[in-house]
Amino acid sequence: MCRPPGHKSKTLEGVKGSEEFMADYHNWLEKAGVRLIGSGRSKRGTLDTAVAGYKKSDAFTKGLAEASQNMRRPILDRLCNMRGPSGQRSGDKNFAAMQRRHCPHDSRGDDIRREKEPA
Repeated sequence: MCRPPGHKSKTLEGVKGSEEFMADYHNWLEKAGVRLIGSGRSKRGTLDTAVAGYKKSDAFTKGLAEASQNMRRPILDRLCNMRGPSGQRSGDKNFAAMQRRHCPHDSRGDDIRREKEPA
């Protein structure tokens, strides 16, 4: 059960901490209009800010099915939380200056610079 002050409780789907659980949790928080502590603290022009803007955009909220939103949300969060060799989070990097080499792996951990084998 989950219930921020002033909201009804909700039983979340999936095992606590799983991708399904976290996707349902974030989806529920968005629908309830709950702001997470520190959510407005992203520096302007960072990947965190770009991802947050995309999650709030019509392209994400209205242009994608709920299942697609639930699938993409944890992928975007993992991308922002990836750390480079220097230890800096990808989400803290200047989005405009980022290049493909700054995010060398996709969500499955495969090297995205490697060409995919033809099916």
